[in-house]
Amino acid sequence: MSFRLRPTTAALFRFLEGADEVRPVEALGRVTDLAELPALAMPGIVQTDRANENKLTSRGRAFGTDLALTGIDQVVDGVTDHTRLARDVTVRAFVDWKIENHNNGDNGVLCVRGKSIIASDPELQLYGLEMERIDANNLRMRARWQDKLGTQAVLAGAAFLKPPGFFHVAVTRRWNTTTDILVRYYVNEILIGEETIAAAGDIGEGFGGTLIIGARNSSNPLVGFTDWMPLDSVIDHISIEGDEMSAEELRTDYRRQAVHFVEGGALLRAYIPPGDTWNPNPDSLVQRWIAAEGDGIGDGLAEANRLRDDFLPDRAYGNPLARWEFITGLAPGPSDSVQTRRDRVLGFLRKVLGFSVADIKTALEPLFGLDSADIEIVEYDALRTDDFAVDDIAAPPSPIWITEQGVGSVSIAAGVCAVSLEHIKPGEWFQGAAVPHRKASLSARLGEESNRAILITKLAAIVTADTPALIGHCWITAEKDVIWFGLRQTGGVRELASFSVVGGVASGFTTLVTPFVTDPFFLFTSYLGGGLYNFKHAAAAGGPYSADVAIAGPTSPPWVGFGAVHQALNGAGGTMSANFDDAQIYEPEGIRGLAWQAFRDPGLPGAFSIENAQLQVDKQTPAHTAACAVIEKPQGFELGPTGLGKLGCDPLFPATQIIS
Repeated sequence: MSFRLRPTTAALFRFLEGADEVRPVEALGRVTDLAELPALAMPGIVQTDRANENKLTSRGRAFGTDLALTGIDQVVDGVTDHTRLARDVTVRAFVDWKIENHNNGDNGVLCVRGKSIIASDPELQLYGLEMERIDANNLRMRARWQDKLGTQAVLAGAAFLKPPGFFHVAVTRRWNTTTDILVRYYVNEILIGEETIAAAGDIGEGFGGTLIIGARNSSNPLVGFTDWMPLDSVIDHISIEGDEMSAEELRTDYRRQAVHFVEGGALLRAYIPPGDTWNPNPDSLVQRWIAAEGDGIGDGLAEANRLRDDFLPDRAYGNPLARWEFITGLAPGPSDSVQTRRDRVLGFLRKVLGFSVADIKTALEPLFGLDSADIEIVEYDALRTDDFAVDDIAAPPSPIWITEQGVGSVSIAAGVCAVSLEHIKPGEWFQGAAVPHRKASLSARLGEESNRAILITKLAAIVTADTPALIGHCWITAEKDVIWFGLRQTGGVRELASFSVVGGVASGFTTLVTPFVTDPFFLFTSYLGGGLYNFKHAAAAGGPYSADVAIAGPTSPPWVGFGAVHQALNGAGGTMSANFDDAQIYEPEGIRGLAWQAFRDPGLPGAFSIENAQLQVDKQTPAHTAACAVIEKPQGFELGPTGLGKLGCDPLFPATQIIS
């Protein structure tokens, strides 16, 4: 076996003829059978022992001085000039290059398309591959071509240590513009170098169709041919492709023949049954059958490895890449490189798919019976902030807070929220309306907690008294269990403390920092999950904060807020007050930032179906988000199990952050 035929194969020579005088045949019939040069001998067939793993097939042709082959494009299916490739091209071959039969600086041409390098001749060189001896062990591979004016492209090529025996060489040319041509060089499965050529890029002409293997025409008509391959050098097979083959495909083709065919033969021989010795002669019938069947097994191994290594779109080529383009609905351009096509598919697959607000509104128009302009999309945000510049107590509703005046007052003025706690009245307690405070909901999926939720506020203009009371933050559960963190005063000394109420029973105060005289200061509290809270403080908004202090308290709080509270029934003492500012509620692991609603005002005319609208919303909602279609104004009502429950979280109240 040899190189496979590809959709872009322009010519493939396998050199499998049975006698020297039989002219080599091009596999597709696109080039006339190759002939020796006038008055010169035909390169002879080389029969090589198949046991030699460096040999890829059983035959090749031996080249050298005065030994070369030439053919001409011929008409196939009404088309000629099959090898006339002026843009992208790949030339590749398996060769045994006899470096010892060349001198340093000698060039040898494997293949060239075009018989002349004279500018007046229309058959100029379109592409070619040559190798130069550097020294006794090293070669330099180089592409060659001319532009329409006959100017020879100047290329540096790529040097490499010559492998022993047969090896694979390939040169690819990627034509982008006349001043941007990318050439890459490969030996076996390794990319050994590349270069970008900015001149001689207007490649053309090449009429006549002459293909030469083993030498090239000389610029001196009296000399005829030059740059012969070293004596006794063998070409096993050679192909010309009308595109830039990718590194992955070249690697696969090399390994198919140099690795997997050998593995297939070895595997088959390992299964030969014991007994009389099988004829070990590679030319024997049995060994030829083993070789052929081993190639078949090796071909299967190669395909399995190709699928494993090159099926995904970052390495795909050929039919798999075309399949990826079909699946993703992408179409390659006529001049796109393999890498450009891969990048386009990868960009599509890596794109965060979603729908714009305009797309969602358009899809909901027939289901809501409204124009897009009358549909509201309500989005949530994991971070809520309030600088209290707007008095949403005197003019409700607030987009964040529920406010309870209790035995005191909560008001907004001059950009702060002032909270004041009066001396508690007999028979009243800290729960319900008796406590002046503001609270906001936290979001969590059903059965989960609002882990890592954070509340930060600034406290200033603090007034305290020796009373069992505290002013600061509160975290409240659905059962109205609560934990408070904040400032209190005892014996004339201010301190930071906490206390909790579980099942209607209040704990004592836990002193966290004493004495504490900073005013103003920033209070940071967060719920870590599992009934564990974090507490710290700072003198400035950006910190530095004090060390974290972990405090145990009630589990699963769906509410967080700030205010003032008495720790004991019938607490005695004076008034406590403070100004709260720069509030931040952040839920990095909550569902709030992943939730949205589509609101249909029921007061507007038109028929609508909320059920069908919900089905449409579900289609346009990624799996990690939550959304619902509603006719209730998404402002000031719960959406958790105690309310509508449509978003599957408990709760989202009040609703809005952004309305589109």
